[in-house]
Amino acid sequence: MRREWWATALFFATNGAVYGSIFSRLPEVVELYDLTPGTLGLVLFVPVLTSLVGSAVGGRAVVRFGARQASRMALVFLALSLGAFVATPYLLGLIAALAVLGFADGVMDVGMNMHALDYEIRAGRAVLQGLHAAWTAGALIAALASGIVAGSVPLVVHVVVSAAILGCIGVVLPAWWEPVRAFVPRRQEGSRRALGGMALVAIGVAVAESVPLDWASVFTSEVFQSPPRTAAAATATALTGMLAGRIVGDRVIGIFGARRTLVVFSGLVLLGGVMLSFAPNAAVAFVALAITGVGTSVLFPGIVSIAGRISDDGVAAVTASARIGFMIGPIVTGAVAERFGFRPTMLLPAAAALLVGAWASMSVRVNDPGRPAV
Repeated sequence: MRREWWATALFFATNGAVYGSIFSRLPEVVELYDLTPGTLGLVLFVPVLTSLVGSAVGGRAVVRFGARQASRMALVFLALSLGAFVATPYLLGLIAALAVLGFADGVMDVGMNMHALDYEIRAGRAVLQGLHAAWTAGALIAALASGIVAGSVPLVVHVVVSAAILGCIGVVLPAWWEPVRAFVPRRQEGSRRALGGMALVAIGVAVAESVPLDWASVFTSEVFQSPPRTAAAATATALTGMLAGRIVGDRVIGIFGARRTLVVFSGLVLLGGVMLSFAPNAAVAFVALAITGVGTSVLFPGIVSIAGRISDDGVAAVTASARIGFMIGPIVTGAVAERFGFRPTMLLPAAAALLVGAWASMSVRVNDPGRPAV
């Protein structure tokens, strides 16, 4: 099963690298296309909207073609859309590239998580946090690389080279591995009502995770007038916190249980969001971003694990719902930033984390990975 773990982790890491390549240099994209905060929010709305379609297609694609093939093709399209991300001088070209990117990411996200959940069930222990740590590692490496080249390598060159590397991984490296999805029976009684409630939780988790990560570089740039390299480091800081949390997440859940882990880590997001809103300088903001990253680390893998035990469609349902949260986040954040400034935007993940923590403390569906949902 170790070989299967590495196969799945490879897909998570490459998917994360796409994310890190884009958002760490987002301030330069804003400048390139002369985007206002409100327009940026609407632009970021596009890939989230198309990812909803990708999430709906992803589950069927995995069943028909297998996790490896579905993820492999999605990664190729991710690379192509990333290459077109800044290759066009027109805003409509940027929007079209983001639309393709969102759809491919939706397909790949469902494929990765469906296979990862089946792996966790067969292993009889928590493994989703570690696999999502691979995603974070990929995003972090890409963000760090962006920070190194920011200001010295043109944005177009950086993004196109990154796309070429990721495309080669999608075409070549995944062929070395063949993760085979096993269908594990799950109890279906009452699943529709349970997943309906978890859909709202997934939206909250998405807002708590996406706002500090997606807007970290723009936040430090606008609030503290940080240069491009420092702004890129803000994204890397949040991702470092997330990576640290996911590396130890499986062990923490094994010791303290899923419920306590979700409640405590939601509290860290709440703390980090409040600190960001009132940070007096960039140094405090970076500490707050690290805390927020640690807090968000276990939330999405945790609810994927819970939902996958409720129903065969649980992973796809939660993933699609989270996409709605990722869709709402940029619009609300952009609107708040344009009207009230960037500081109040970081109270949004704090509020979302408060709701997620309240649900985790009360829901009977929150069980440890070794046991099925009841």
